[in-house]
Order: sequence, then structure tokens, then C-alpha cells
Amino acid sequence: MMNLVAKMKRTLLASRVLRTAGRLAPAGAVILAYHSVQHEPQASADTISPAIVHSASAFEQQMAMIARDFTPITLEDLRLFLAGRGRLPCRPVAVTFDDGFRDNFEVAAPILARHGIRATFYVTAGWVESGSAPWFCRLRHAFETGTARQWFDPTESCTWDLSDPVLREEAQLAAMRSCAVLTGERQEEWVGSVERDLGPAAAATLDGVMLTWAQVQSLHGQGHLIGSHSLTHPNLAHIPLAEAHREIHESKRLLEQHLGEPVRPFSYHCAILWPHWNAETAVLTREAGYDTVTTTATGRVGAGADRLLLPRVVAPPDLEGFRWAVEISLLGHKV
Repeated sequence: MMNLVAKMKRTLLASRVLRTAGRLAPAGAVILAYHSVQHEPQASADTISPAIVHSASAFEQQMAMIARDFTPITLEDLRLFLAGRGRLPCRPVAVTFDDGFRDNFEVAAPILARHGIRATFYVTAGWVESGSAPWFCRLRHAFETGTARQWFDPTESCTWDLSDPVLREEAQLAAMRSCAVLTGERQEEWVGSVERDLGPAAAATLDGVMLTWAQVQSLHGQGHLIGSHSLTHPNLAHIPLAEAHREIHESKRLLEQHLGEPVRPFSYHCAILWPHWNAETAVLTREAGYDTVTTTATGRVGAGADRLLLPRVVAPPDLEGFRWAVEISLLGHKV
């Protein structure tokens, strides 16, 4: 059955039926979501989950396809369209990055430049300021490299057997669920305690993972948009409103301080708990002055879409799957 479905997809893509149908579809755009782009993704597999890493070669092919077969746009182009102040070109696609990994500057930006594509980089401002690696990277590294045979989970009041690979993975997810509802010092304390519990190797400093302010400024100078991805990447729908206010407002202030101009885009996180946003966080983004907010919902952005709750499409790693995802999304179908 799967082979039949794959064959049908390849037939449709080869026949250009989807491309023709896309030109006849109502005006709308696809926003692509990326995180990390690396020359050797496996080299950092114990820090950044392979699920959010694209190889440089795959990303190069995808950007070449966007430049050749679609029309690259920016979130500013999309904002003007939604405000009734601009029209979209044929088959428009916007490129975005979450988190603020340093490889966005070192690896992805040169590829974007080669293909004339301007992207939006959503930066987790607190990590750029501190130089600290993301809490989810640190926890992954702790469970992948730690030598402890057991871990006591104070949230669930249970002890995990880390000698069992399946239980070790479940323990890691449990630690991440606990951390996703924390911010600031409490978040740092939780990650630090897990690192200490799992052994010296688990607490190794992860230097150079995130962008520096100079690199953020350089991306901005290259014509890319800079947006906020909060201060410390909690699940905003699962923390106290005052903490969500600080994550949303203070990250914007910090970015604007370093860029010297207003920062308008914001992106919610793919945090481990659901939901990732709610009506209260939507109000906070509006009050903070963001004019586009992307979410973890999937789909096309059509006329009349709520600019503070925009869907995106997570870019598949393989080229055929990537083309299928973009083509079918432009038609208004979910991947």
C-alpha cells in the first residue's frame, strides 16, 4: 500500500498536475519551518535531535528548487498581503528558522545567498545573550552521554533504569516535559540538577551552539528578517501568565536593543507539551507589537488568515517528500 501511495505521488509530481492546479488555487503561501542545517548532522546527534537537522546538501537542493520552481517571499510580503496592501506572486514560499542555532549563520545563510532567498530567523534571545545551549540540547546530551545507571525523577517521584535504552529515552522525554514548563533560573536549576545526576560527561559545556549577537546583526544586515522565539523556549501555554509576558515582551526588547530597530515577527515553539499557544498568549503577542506570529499548526496561509496564528510546514529532509509537501500545501491540503 505504501509503495502504491509513493508511486502515485511520484506520478503526480512528474506530470506537473499539482503545479498547474496550484496556479489555479486561491491566493495563499507556504511558510517553511527549519531549525538546524549542518554539513555533518551525525556529528552533533547527541546534542541536537536529528529530527530537526537538515544536511547542508539537502538544504541546498531544497533552496535551489524553491528558487527555480516556486517564488521566494518574506514574511513582510505575506504581512502586506494579509493586510490587503499587496499581492502574492505565483507559488509563493517563505523560509523560516527557529531557535537561533549558529549553523544558521555559518551554513544556511551562504546557501540562501546563493539562491537569492531572504529568510526569517526566529532567535531565542536569552540564549544568544548568555551563550548557553538550549535546555533541550543539554538534556539530550546528558541522557546520551551520561554514565549513571539510574535517574530519580523528582517530578514523578520515580526512578528510571537508564541501562534499558527504551526506558532511557522515556526518562529523557520525562525530563523534557518537566523542563518545558520552567523559565529563567528554575529552568537552569532543573537542567543543572539532571546533568549532575547523570555524571561528569553529561555536564560538559556545549560551547558555540547558538548565534552570537554579531551574527544576528550580520544576518539582519544581509537582508534577512529577525524575529523572536522567546527568551528561554518554554511552552508558553503551560507557564504562569506573568512569565509568558516576560518571555514574549523581554525577548523583543532585547532583540531591538541589539538591532536598533523594531522586531515584528514571533514564533511559537515546538515544545513537548500540547497546546503550544492559547488565547492568552495570542493577546500577549498582540500587546507586545508583533505583526506576524507563526505557530506549530500545519497548512497554507490563505487570504483572511489570522496574522497572529499563522501555520507553517515543517520541511521534510528528502527532496521528493519536500516537493510533495510544498505542492500539496499550496493547494490548501495538509501534509
